[in-house]
Amino acid sequence: MTSSTSNSTHTNDVSARLPKIPSSDTEDERLALRNELRAEARRARSEMSAPYRAHKSAELCKRLEESLALTLGITNTAACDAVIAVYSAFPEEVDLCDFIDAVYAQGCQVAFPCMIRDAWGVSDDTIQTMEMRIVSAERFYRNDVPFLNNPLKRYNHADVDLEPYPYVSAKDLTMIVVPVVGFDARGNRLGYGAGNYDRYLSQFTALGKTDQTKACRIVGAAFAEQQVEDIPVEEYDVPLAILAL
Repeated sequence: MTSSTSNSTHTNDVSARLPKIPSSDTEDERLALRNELRAEARRARSEMSAPYRAHKSAELCKRLEESLALTLGITNTAACDAVIAVYSAFPEEVDLCDFIDAVYAQGCQVAFPCMIRDAWGVSDDTIQTMEMRIVSAERFYRNDVPFLNNPLKRYNHADVDLEPYPYVSAKDLTMIVVPVVGFDARGNRLGYGAGNYDRYLSQFTALGKTDQTKACRIVGAAFAEQQVEDIPVEEYDVPLAILAL
């Protein structure tokens, strides 16, 4: 997938805001740099006022709707056949509520991440990983979806609480919107450090679906204030199209 960033009026000078750290080759040095950049991006995001963050979120949702319309056109997919993976925002993240409302209104199926102990055959109980589960509009607006109300809880595939929420494979997604902690000009993304989205997005590389003209469009949603200096990349990293405002 060709990475790209879309930044509107970014008044902050990233290079002035973040420390210049020499590039490093060792794993420990790369990890330290990623952690420092992650902390800087989170501080910049937290300094945004709540009304400003809400305004930007609403504008970003409009851009995401445009991206979805483009994706449906490119892939010749009817809205009723589309599966759009989103996330329920943590405080200070880009709030996708307006976009989620629009996706449901169009008749698309909507999927959310669910933390799983045994996804993709992973048997190590210490590894937290995730999969996508479809949530109906009725259940979403009732606000009683267990893995949205408690997003860090880990489930097993056979858990009775998951029965109303069908599993959806990565190969069946039309579009996925990914939360972003920090990003750079090359489309490299920083998450919270657990690697959940890194592991999930690696499936698209394996499926050969990172090309934007193919079946799934992968978009990172961020505020422009979260842009950082070059992020050291790891073998498993997948550059994204970052939609930032």
